[in-house]
Amino acid sequence: MQSLPTYSAKWLKDPRLLTLVDQGIGSGVNFLVGALLARELGLEAFGHFAMLWLVLQALSSLAQALLIQPLMSLGPGRKDFAAFSAALWGAAWIWWTAAALIGCLAALASPLYGWPALEAYRWVFPFWIMASGLLDQLRRQALSNGNPRRALWINATGQGLALIGLIVLFASGRLTGPSAMACLGLGPGIAVLLGSLGHPAPIWGRKVPAGLAGECWHYSRWLLGTAVLQWCSGQGYAVLTGALLGPAALGILRLAQQVMGLVHVLYQAVENYVPVSAARLYRASGPERMYRYLVHSGWRMVLGNILLLFALILGREPLYRLFFGPAHLDAAWMLAALTPAYAFIVPAMPFRFAARSLGQTSDILLAYTGAAVFTLSTAPWLLGQFGLTGAAIGLAGNQMILFLLLGWPQRKAWISSWQSYTQSSAKPIPNA
Repeated sequence: MQSLPTYSAKWLKDPRLLTLVDQGIGSGVNFLVGALLARELGLEAFGHFAMLWLVLQALSSLAQALLIQPLMSLGPGRKDFAAFSAALWGAAWIWWTAAALIGCLAALASPLYGWPALEAYRWVFPFWIMASGLLDQLRRQALSNGNPRRALWINATGQGLALIGLIVLFASGRLTGPSAMACLGLGPGIAVLLGSLGHPAPIWGRKVPAGLAGECWHYSRWLLGTAVLQWCSGQGYAVLTGALLGPAALGILRLAQQVMGLVHVLYQAVENYVPVSAARLYRASGPERMYRYLVHSGWRMVLGNILLLFALILGREPLYRLFFGPAHLDAAWMLAALTPAYAFIVPAMPFRFAARSLGQTSDILLAYTGAAVFTLSTAPWLLGQFGLTGAAIGLAGNQMILFLLLGWPQRKAWISSWQSYTQSSAKPIPNA
């Protein structure tokens, strides 16, 4: 029988646990930011902050397609991983510098689209964009290289410093939207500088190995359109809620999504670990073993998701009272209303991971096209007729469409793999 220290040391080396803790740190800080801002500033000011958060998510979605997904799917197992990683690190600096300029222009132009309060963020918003984007790239490169410990310390340093700054501002009564955003940029910025010391230097231009840019573009060309459509389908309701119902309504929706961010710890941990393992299995053993691994992982993901959602529904009022204060208790109903949408997210994940590993990214594009068309065509009517309840209905419909459209093209392979997995244990799941 193993001693407790030996057993604990074994768990601390488990890449799945390290990945889960890594994601939990980021989601936890995001949750606390929302809680502190909602308590200190109220729903309307939190809605203003949330709108800029949505802009950052849009820019991050594009980076996912151009930088992260090629890294996570094409990087594992490569002989030239060092050059591959350095080239993508160089591309990340170019992309996030351009993204910071876009963020600055978006804040400066805010009076033109009726949100003049956002102009106060014109200098801190670009800094936050660049620092958080580079931090995510740096930790993903560590994960892709099979080094979750490095990813964890980089992320813990950045988020920890940001959280310390936020707590100091809150305790001193100086917490505002711009000051909170400055902390969220400063902590990750310091972590990026420290993490860069042990990372291969970025390379650009002629130093990039021949054919590498073409390989990444060939992989990402469908995913780029998918990223835009994914953001439209996933965040379209949030943006239109702010535009049609006002910043306070957006604040209510985003508060519920902040609490659901606790479930996102599971989602993002899965995103950081399972696709990499699936890609390795596909390269080493072919599609059959990859599908069996995804079936093996998938039902556990679904079970964990159901249990977490059930716990959040039961504890929604105590959670709101504890983190957001009694003043926002009336908004707790939104958390329960969003549950059906979040229940469909995890079952669709294995379908998407398989399509990415097989290079069938056009299937992902078609699925998100259907979801985006549904969102943009129904959101104005649903929001106009039912208010925030319409947003919950639309988000649930959106996730159901994704589940169906992602699973349908691979239905025969999935049915066969599920039957093989449930009827026979002769072929154990390989250690990915």
